[in-house]
Amino acid sequence: MEMPLTLGADGFSLRQLTLEDWPIEAELSRHADVVRWTYYPADLDEGQARRRIEEYLARAAQGLVRRYVILDGENRIGICGVGQLTATAPEVFYALTREGRGRGAATAAVRALCSWLHQDRPGQVALETVEGNAASEQVARRSGFVLASSQPDEHRGEPVVLHRWLWPATA
Repeated sequence: MEMPLTLGADGFSLRQLTLEDWPIEAELSRHADVVRWTYYPADLDEGQARRRIEEYLARAAQGLVRRYVILDGENRIGICGVGQLTATAPEVFYALTREGRGRGAATAAVRALCSWLHQDRPGQVALETVEGNAASEQVARRSGFVLASSQPDEHRGEPVVLHRWLWPATA
C-alpha cells in the first residue's frame, strides 16, 4: 500500500516522517501522558530518537507501518500513523504535544488517515485505547469510530483494559 507523502487534515497537514523529525520524537517522549498512554519510551535523546525513526523507516520499507508528522503550518505538533497495514483492519495511532492538544488536530489526522485508507481499500480501520484515556476515546468518537470490544491486557507491565474501536461501524 503506497501512502502519499503528504495529506491535508482540516487545517493541519500530515507529512511522512523523516530522520530530520527527531525533535518531535524526543519532545513527545518527555510528555508524561504520552509515555503513559502510548508505547513511547521516556526521555529520548537525539541519538535514541533518530534510531527510533530509523526502525520505523525500516518497517515502512517492509510495508508494515506509515508514520506522519502532524503540522500546524511549519510547527510539528504531533505524530500519527497507520500500523498493521497487512491486517484486515489497519490500526491508526497518534500522539500530540501539549501545544497540539484541544484544537482538533488528532481528530483531523485520524479522519485524514481513515479517508485515505478507505479510498485505497474499503474496509474497517481499528484504533486502540487504554481504558482511562478519555482524550483518546473522544478522538475515536469524533472520528466516527465505534467501540467494538474490550479485553484485559498489559501495558508497561501493568494490567489494563484495552478498548478496540472500529471505523466505519457499518463495514
